Amino acid sequence: INLIKHIYEGLVQENTRTGNLEPALAESYSLSDDGKTYTFYLKKAYWSNGDPLTSEDFIASWKQVVRQEVSSVYNFAFDPIKNVRQIQQGVLSEEHVGFYTKDEKTLVIELESPTSHFLKLLALP
Repeated sequence: INLIKHIYEGLVQENTRTGNLEPALAESYSLSDDGKTYTFYLKKAYWSNGDPLTSEDFIASWKQVVRQEVSSVYNFAFDPIKNVRQIQQGVLSEEHVGFYTKDEKTLVIELESPTSHFLKLLALP
């Protein structure tokens, strides 16, 4: 797991010295007053082939998790996200998932309810 953390970077990461969460690929983020909507602003970053990293890259990857196309011991990290469980149960279609892009560098995640440990979940590999 530590190897994965050193190879792949998420929106936020845990500082191994302090244990505090800090921005990683997100330059910054904000949380709505009701505690249910996170907005992440991506820093300028590039894939190894030189292509720019965009918010759509996160969406495409996360949709694979929601569709259960990829297996991980951390799939539960998506449970707080709006409609994920209902989509996985076949009750709702994928278009109702609680994350979307506002533009190439802005990503919005809507939660079912305020989840104080959500950033910790995002820091998982």
